[in-house]
Amino acid sequence: SSSDDDGADYYGDDDYSYDDADDGDYSYDDEDDYGEDYSDDDYYSDDSYAADDEPEYENNGRVIELNDRNFTKLCMDFNGENYVCPVPCIIDCGATWCTYCQQMEPILERIQRKYGNKLQVFKVDVDESPKITELFEAQSLPTILFLDRTGDGCMSEGFLEESDVEDAISEYCKPS
Repeated sequence: SSSDDDGADYYGDDDYSYDDADDGDYSYDDEDDYGEDYSDDDYYSDDSYAADDEPEYENNGRVIELNDRNFTKLCMDFNGENYVCPVPCIIDCGATWCTYCQQMEPILERIQRKYGNKLQVFKVDVDESPKITELFEAQSLPTILFLDRTGDGCMSEGFLEESDVEDAISEYCKPS
């Protein structure tokens, strides 16, 4: 619904609005330009409802790849603050060429399947994500962070047995 002479942005004034504070506060109408209906009230939230009303977090039991582009949306800001993941998480910083990192993959995949939506395992390729690597000072690989619902936790360097991962989850992540 925008025209060349009214100065509206690509999406048109009726479909899309953006808060100038650059805090990620976007709002949408109920239907996008492709006819997709986004009228579900739980799809976009403003966090103004009580914690008991929050929709259950769903990760489909899979490890999610974190990178410098999606990190602030899925985890936290690059100051290590403003934790946004709705559940405790494990962040596995590794590399494709790292033997110990490769050995950690099946362990963390089993952990993710076991805990399902109560915990999120993130995988970071340090060669592809320099900002995340710098934030966590990941110099020894793998570097694994265990974070609770507030983003507090601990960091471990090197290979961990599955029992050690379970112990760290119990002590630091505290999934509900």
